[in-house]
Amino acid sequence: MSMLSRNIEAASSSAPVQRWKYDVFVSYRGEDTGKNFTDHLYSRLNSVGITTFRDKNELKRGEKISSELFQAIHGSNIFLVVFSQNYATSRWCLDELVEILKCRKQFCQLVLPIFYKVNPSDVRIQTGSFGEAFAKHQKVDINKVSSWRAALAEAGELSGWDLDATDGHEGEFIKKIVERILSELNHTHLHVTTHPVGIDTRMEYIISQLSVATHDVRAVGICGMGGIGKTTLAKAVFNHLFHSFESKSFLANVKENSKSPEKQILLQEQFLSNVLKSEVRKVGNVDRGIMVIKDRLCNTRILLVLDDVDQLDQLFAFSCHSDSVRKNCFGLGSRIIITTRHLHLLERIEVNSNYMVDELDVPNTKYKHMRNYNRTLQDKGKLRDLQKTQKLKQMVKNRYLKPFWGFGLNNITKGKQFRRR
Repeated sequence: MSMLSRNIEAASSSAPVQRWKYDVFVSYRGEDTGKNFTDHLYSRLNSVGITTFRDKNELKRGEKISSELFQAIHGSNIFLVVFSQNYATSRWCLDELVEILKCRKQFCQLVLPIFYKVNPSDVRIQTGSFGEAFAKHQKVDINKVSSWRAALAEAGELSGWDLDATDGHEGEFIKKIVERILSELNHTHLHVTTHPVGIDTRMEYIISQLSVATHDVRAVGICGMGGIGKTTLAKAVFNHLFHSFESKSFLANVKENSKSPEKQILLQEQFLSNVLKSEVRKVGNVDRGIMVIKDRLCNTRILLVLDDVDQLDQLFAFSCHSDSVRKNCFGLGSRIIITTRHLHLLERIEVNSNYMVDELDVPNTKYKHMRNYNRTLQDKGKLRDLQKTQKLKQMVKNRYLKPFWGFGLNNITKGKQFRRR
């Protein structure tokens, strides 16, 4: 088995594609907020059509998370974790939080903390009421306590909402939360061709190359001939990582949309609008657009897909033309995916990894007859060898076969019959 095959298998086992039963899962301490804040939040979410799960059976809970709750966690798209005074006194809530963060790591779900009348630093380093709660957990297995502390530290670092940092009006506070959830859900996923065979394995391999958990700035290239499935694959990766990034943009048909400076400016403005989630002022010209991207996004963690690139200047327009420039222009943790037919372009801009696409099994794919060739194109040397072979075949055809095309098929057939006699 090749190293590539082993890597693909490893990625496949670690990041399965997920489908969501619930839009939102709410984790909360019932005795603190079950009959006030969380109840109002739950009602508001459902009233605007957001399918929300909350567990109302806290008093009947046992020592372990029930299978129903486990399935609800794994079947939820977004998590709202309501940290309140007595949250950490509940072993059930802490186990729930550990499982939620496991899902975040494995399935890239979005976790949004709500600090309800508690200081985020108390959650992060377990002081105040959270420190007092852990003093009562001394008899619990030390490994479990360590996992709880790690989960609270991780959740406390996430971007969310702090009631004490606002004017204290819960109605407005809940309104802002619901607007954010609607924004995340309405920022729709991209359509991907129905069930293309083999897409999951390829998608999971590319995700493994992106190494989303690391804090560097990485770029991955997806290369292959036209019509072979590069865009479909990029869309699938984008959808899978959708909720792992607050700021994201998929720019389709870059080649077509960069044929004039005016079109390229519009593409820059679309990128800025997508990432900043607001209308942007006219950038005026491409050079100014480059400066605006650098100034506004140098501290922003982004997910960017540049689809169908064929010229270096198209990458210049988005500050993606070299590894050092990307690191200076985008925040730590940013990920960039570039699809192109031109391997030399990816080599020149120093992407972290190249993926040569073999054909996705989609009905009506143009290059069905190239399947056996493309399965071997997993490294650059083999691609060049194939290109040289194809050129040689074309030269032979032009020199030796073309002069006989005028005879027609019947004459060639008669010639074969004559030789057999």
